[in-house]
Amino acid sequence: MQDFKLLTRQLLETYLGSDTLSDVVIQNFLDSNASIIGTGKQEFFKNIEHFLNSFKFDVEKRKNIHFEFKDLEIEENIVDDQCVFVYGSVKIYGLYDKEVTIIHLDSRFTIIYGVRDGKWKVLHIHHSIPDKEQLEDEEFPITLGKQVQQARHEVEALSAGYSYICLINLETGDVELIKGNNIPGLNGRYTQTDHNILLEQVNRLIAKPFRKSSVEFYDSKTIAKRLEGKNSLFHTCERTDGTWILSMIVPQKYDENGRVVSVLLANRDFTEEKKRELEQEEALRQEKIKAEKANEAKSIFLFNMSHDIRTPMNAIVGYSQLMKKELTNPKLVHYQEMIEQSSQLLLSIINNVLDMARVESGKIINDNLNMYINDHLRMYT
Repeated sequence: MQDFKLLTRQLLETYLGSDTLSDVVIQNFLDSNASIIGTGKQEFFKNIEHFLNSFKFDVEKRKNIHFEFKDLEIEENIVDDQCVFVYGSVKIYGLYDKEVTIIHLDSRFTIIYGVRDGKWKVLHIHHSIPDKEQLEDEEFPITLGKQVQQARHEVEALSAGYSYICLINLETGDVELIKGNNIPGLNGRYTQTDHNILLEQVNRLIAKPFRKSSVEFYDSKTIAKRLEGKNSLFHTCERTDGTWILSMIVPQKYDENGRVVSVLLANRDFTEEKKRELEQEEALRQEKIKAEKANEAKSIFLFNMSHDIRTPMNAIVGYSQLMKKELTNPKLVHYQEMIEQSSQLLLSIINNVLDMARVESGKIINDNLNMYINDHLRMYT
């Protein structure tokens, strides 16, 4: 593993002395640390410009100012064998014509080194000019280190279950592939051309009913808005080959206003789960059909049974009333009245069962409602 303390010192020395160092010195530094610093001289000078701009210096107006640093303190936190977090403080002096001190800054810095494509690279550089309270806050580097470690664990957790993962910078449109194969034809920055390629890939790979929703889900211009108040976004779609994929978007970084500026997009095969889901839905549908048929059979049975019972009951009630006219014995009259009352009660129960059967079959007519409507119609005619 690299000596990251030494590398950080050399990095700061090169950055701060970039205005006076010769091209040969810088090139030698690049040659010895090419795998870490970047891909070449142009990227290195771009990093220098960002470095100086982080101190709010106008690069064009600082020609006569030479920077030196003293009291460099560096701490190193090895997150794992793929990530190292280096932080510390340094006193930076700006010398006019290399003699007169016109700027004195107490700065803190954090640098994250990580393995990319088998090589160590600078993944993140941050510089700040903190106030006294921040300088005395010993939790600052520890907290940031935990955040870096948590972010790595999130990526590792995603990697375990997802076949494709990329990091999308919503401000610049940069897309960094973390795992899987990139979409053929797409480059590292999402442009209108890339959008057209994405549309072509969606039309080729995604089943027609899901194409519109897929394009809307992957639209990086609306991701930040759609993530407001949410922790993640999910989307499932069917491919033209019959398989299913589940896509997830989670915030990775926020700006000072709390707006999402970068996200992780992850895809994984969802075919087996979708198959089980569809099988469960079909099973529920079949059970629903069975229940509806059973309920219909019950209603038909009750309706027919009630009709079959009501026919002889009407005869019993009718003959009971005829018998009442012929009886003179008080005891027999009492028996007849008991028969008639019981018959009327049983007939009422049968009628209620018939009404319930009509309700379940949707054939009942509410007589009270009809009477209410008829009364109101007569009032206005």
